[in-house]
Amino acid sequence: MSQGEKRSAPKGMPDVLPPDIYIWQKVEAFARDIFSAYGFKEIRPPVVE
Repeated sequence: MSQGEKRSAPKGMPDVLPPDIYIWQKVEAFARDIFSAYGFKEIRPPVVE
């Protein structure tokens, strides 16, 4: 990276900040309930950052 270049987050990967976390927790809980009803289980892929 040259001296004048700015770094930026990868496109399509915004941070989820504290004011919005409770919304994501509700969405995840809803999805978890539906998926588990059909026999799916959670996986944890590698973290990008």
